[in-house]
Amino acid sequence: FQPMDISLPGDTILADTPFHFGPAVFEMVTCPRLLDAVECLIGGELTSNPIQHVRIKPPTTTLRGDEIRAHVTATDWHQDRAVAHAESDATQMVTVWLAITDATVENGCLQAIPGKPRMYPHCPKKQTAIADGFLNEADAVPLPVKAGGAVIFHPLTPHASLVNRTEGFRWSFDIRYNVTGQPTGRSHFPDFIARSRRAPHTELKDWRQWRELWVEARARLAQKPHIPIHRWQADSPACA
Repeated sequence: FQPMDISLPGDTILADTPFHFGPAVFEMVTCPRLLDAVECLIGGELTSNPIQHVRIKPPTTTLRGDEIRAHVTATDWHQDRAVAHAESDATQMVTVWLAITDATVENGCLQAIPGKPRMYPHCPKKQTAIADGFLNEADAVPLPVKAGGAVIFHPLTPHASLVNRTEGFRWSFDIRYNVTGQPTGRSHFPDFIARSRRAPHTELKDWRQWRELWVEARARLAQKPHIPIHRWQADSPACA
């Protein structure tokens, strides 16, 4: 999985840890129509946030019993704000979930619980997930979307994915944008200016420069102690 991801992993990073930052993905992240939609929500000074992933989910029947990675199997209930460092809790940010294949109830589309935004405590379970007892999963709304479509949501929206019960793969990307100058929530990973109405000359236009930012980050982080990407501890009261 890691060689296809558009991020470095949250655990150990080595000098040769693989990733994928090619021209097609860069064109997706900087797609004008996509940036137009995000601009309607948080304005025209947009930074491409480094918390981003590809999710290629095979049929659940083909997975090993010990497979728990959210990029591969069903994703547990969580909030995107909660998987960033606390420094970004006030950052204006949106998540864009892009369907590469049709996402259906049968193959594991997103589901979300509507309501007033608030941060829930999370626990390091099999995945980092909202603590037990805080959500009523009966309120969940499935969000099927056709290939090429997108779901755009607030970082405090509780969401998860359903299980892929089909015989095909479900493929998606989730990317994030925040207002330029505000903390990204993962400052040890590189960001870039995707759009600037005030200073268009600051926008990154070359995918090679984007990739080089990650190459440099990998080399730097491989020489340093591991930086945890999650803030939640198993001994917190909500996780007891």
